[in-house]
Amino acid sequence: MSTTPKPTKKGTLVSSFRHAFRGCLVLLGGERNARIQLILIAVAVILGLWVNLNATQWGIVAICSAAVIAAEAFNTAIENLCNHLHPENHPAIKNVKDLSAAAVLLISAGAFVSVCFLLVPRIFFLVSH
Repeated sequence: MSTTPKPTKKGTLVSSFRHAFRGCLVLLGGERNARIQLILIAVAVILGLWVNLNATQWGIVAICSAAVIAAEAFNTAIENLCNHLHPENHPAIKNVKDLSAAAVLLISAGAFVSVCFLLVPRIFFLVSH
C-alpha cells in the first residue's frame, strides 16, 4: 500500500479570483487605513488627469498605488493571524505587528515622494501660467 498522499484538488481560476476579490472587500470593509489610502490614490489619479501625465508617469502612479494597497493587505493579514494565534499581548507579537506596520509606512512614504515628484512641478506650472 502506498503512503503517498493524495493530491489535493485545486480550486478553479474563477474561485481563485472570487477569494481574491473577497479579500479586497475584507480589506476595504474592515480597514480604515486602506480606505484612506484608496481616497489618496483617487486624489492622485484626479491630479494626474488634471496635469496630463504621460504613460510612463501613469505606470509609476499605478505601481506605487498597487504597492501601498498590497502592503496594507499584507499588514492586515499578518495582524489578523497574530491576533488569532496569540490573542494576549506579547512583546514578540507586538514586534511583528509593528514591523508589518512599518513596512506599510515605508512603502507609503516612497509612493508619496514618487507621486509628488511627478505632480508637484506640473501643478506649479499649471497654476503659475
